[in-house]
Amino acid sequence: MGFKLKNKNIPTNFKANYVRPTNLSIEKSPLKQVKTGFSSLPLLTKIGGAVSDAIDGVKKMDPEDFIIPQKLQNMVPINVRAFASDLMGRDRDITERHLSKKEKEALTAARERAEARGSDRIEYKDYSTGDDPYADVGGDNEESTWDFVKKNFDPNYAVKTTFGQMGFKKNEDGTYEYNDKYNFNNAKEGGMEAFQKELEENPDLTSYQKLRLLAKYQGSGPGEGANVKIIT
Repeated sequence: MGFKLKNKNIPTNFKANYVRPTNLSIEKSPLKQVKTGFSSLPLLTKIGGAVSDAIDGVKKMDPEDFIIPQKLQNMVPINVRAFASDLMGRDRDITERHLSKKEKEALTAARERAEARGSDRIEYKDYSTGDDPYADVGGDNEESTWDFVKKNFDPNYAVKTTFGQMGFKKNEDGTYEYNDKYNFNNAKEGGMEAFQKELEENPDLTSYQKLRLLAKYQGSGPGEGANVKIIT
């Protein structure tokens, strides 16, 4: 089939005069360079990384984080939050994000004291809350309710009564990993009925002792409870 130009003013030697061969490869062409430069823009890379980090952050959030930011939640001592969560039957992992800055520092200080002893396990005495390491975890009979409330805002006491004796290990990147279970060694069956009965039989219990008694009948027992998975 023949081909006829509609515009007779276009010269017949158009191809010879206007379409010239070139040695420029496609890899060096401006179009190729623009495409490559666009896909490797540092700004887009940063945006993509930020979006990915944001998605990972959301995945780690607890439902209540959407109502109350974690930083505000951390204003309540970790021992109070962990205790309440356990009684409600919520076995969510306890991680470093659930610790306030001062509580992280208190845990680090306890670990350093354990390391100074040549141990890879934190003991009650490593929290340095007094001369007798067990005096404040048994319930002082002379302690008022107000004194007990104030004591919980001491980060050393807060982490002590949350984690107690706990093992740790040093990672290759220099961070430390702490693993444990949040539960109560003396937990037993009986529920609220048993709790009420024992409470009536011991009317002089302190606030701390009453809470420990409640945990005895309502809290998680050995092998149960939330996993502690902290990396600092």
